[in-house]
Amino acid sequence: MEVIQKRRAEKPEVRDAAREAAIREIKERIKKTKDEKKAKKAEVTKSQKSQPKGGASRNAPGKGPKLGGGGGKR
Repeated sequence: MEVIQKRRAEKPEVRDAAREAAIREIKERIKKTKDEKKAKKAEVTKSQKSQPKGGASRNAPGKGPKLGGGGGKR
């Protein structure tokens, strides 16, 4: 109850300034997490580039004839 009365007594300029500060803090936190994700993604792509090519192609299925005898129309 005291908090509510205290907020009511504040001037609108003070409330607006506090609100803007909170919004600015949230935006900075979001930007920081985005930058961290971007750096992590760049690190992953960098490590993938350093791996030798051809390793993944050995595990990929070949382009052979299709099997399965799917019948056509009767």
